[in-house]
Amino acid sequence: MQVKIVGSVMLFLCAVFCFRFLKNNLYKRLGELNEINILLNDFLISINVGLYEIIPLINDEIPRLNTSVKNFLKLVLDKLKMKNSGDFYDIWCSGIEESSFCVTSEELDYLRYIGKNITYQDKDRISRQLNLIKVKFEEIYKTSSVEIRQKGKMYEKLGVLLGAFLVVLTV
Repeated sequence: MQVKIVGSVMLFLCAVFCFRFLKNNLYKRLGELNEINILLNDFLISINVGLYEIIPLINDEIPRLNTSVKNFLKLVLDKLKMKNSGDFYDIWCSGIEESSFCVTSEELDYLRYIGKNITYQDKDRISRQLNLIKVKFEEIYKTSSVEIRQKGKMYEKLGVLLGAFLVVLTV
């Protein structure tokens, strides 16, 4: 009987922690979207002020970030500092491929698009394109935050319900 109770408790805890893991990944995605939004905003401000140098822009952003976006920018910065590192857009895309993000593939496509647009020579074109991406990311962030809050609560409840169901099933 004691083995059944211990097993039931373990199943309950596994179910709760599994769904908590899913919930944490959702919040991690929201944090990454927020940091990409901050990054875009800072790029826009720097470009509008007249700072076109990519390495100082990225260098200034790294200390402000906390999610995988920070690791991505460090990777891009390291590759940029290497000699014969290639085209900026290729470096940017390879950094995206080598980093592990929790964002969707659509959001990764927009991140690639940021790298493509930063390389343009025309300040107005860069500014327009980045503003369009920024508006899209703000929209994605708003809808995702509502969705994630709802899913987070649902995952929490599902974890407890599944754990309780497993306990009842095993006892």
